[in-house]
Amino acid sequence: MGLFRRDPMPKIDPSFGDQRYLWLQSMALAGNWPAVAGFLASLADPRDVSFYLCAITKIDGSERWLGGVVQQDQSPMALCVYGARLVNWAWEAVSASYGPGGASQQDRTAFKERLRMAEQVLGDSVGKDPDNVAAWAEFMRCSRGLNLGTDETMRRFGEAVARCPDHMRAHDMALQELCEKWHGSHEQMFSFARQATGRAGPGSQLPDLLVQAHLEYWEYLEEEGQGYFRQPAVIQELLHAANMSIWHPNYQPRPDWPQAHNNLALAFSLARQQSYASRLFKQIGDKVTEDPWGNVSGDDAVTNFRYFRDKMR
Repeated sequence: MGLFRRDPMPKIDPSFGDQRYLWLQSMALAGNWPAVAGFLASLADPRDVSFYLCAITKIDGSERWLGGVVQQDQSPMALCVYGARLVNWAWEAVSASYGPGGASQQDRTAFKERLRMAEQVLGDSVGKDPDNVAAWAEFMRCSRGLNLGTDETMRRFGEAVARCPDHMRAHDMALQELCEKWHGSHEQMFSFARQATGRAGPGSQLPDLLVQAHLEYWEYLEEEGQGYFRQPAVIQELLHAANMSIWHPNYQPRPDWPQAHNNLALAFSLARQQSYASRLFKQIGDKVTEDPWGNVSGDDAVTNFRYFRDKMR
């Protein structure tokens, strides 16, 4: 019983305990644009810019403050942050309905209107600074929501990875574009994930795409997918992804490291690979993510996480 009491209580924390994320969020809440802009400008890696953008773009109502900022500051970064918030704000209009297809007409209208605003703002951002990879990644999400076509979304993807080949956010957006539930197919989704994994260097984040693809397909199968992850070929591919990325000696954790660990933890749990899943749960500690646990039917993300964690001891 003592062992169970010593376990950390899991929680959903978008910052993953990152103090710089929390500081940036506090600056955004205070409306301190010079502090926000200075911090983002100090980041050398485009992957980090995408992570820290979330500290701002997930704040309810921040579109009003940021809209005021861009009236005074038409810099590429100001436009990027405002545009990224507009994209997130658009998805908030339909998130309770699990996407545009299940939303009311009023929500769908708001979704499209906000995305059209974002399309203009982000277009201006990348037009002024084509090297802003974070803006290209959000521009991809905008294209997907507006149904501009896979060719256009992948053109934007090409602009992003030409400047940062391992940009995870851009790859995530491409994978979603190629899912059957959006504008692609299962075959396109898996082909993209496997090709990206094949190109990735040892220790890269990119093999997580392969795990995401399997989780997407498992969700699509619904009741028919109960034994999907127990197939030897699927288990081998999951293990390959883990060994190429988070379990490789060259792996260097980034601020968003818990996401890939949580994805693999669910996948190995569903595959009934106790030793692998247990190893991941120990590494995760209390840093549970909304996805993929919130996509398991029955309960909320934290409850699902705790259920599988206890089951895989």
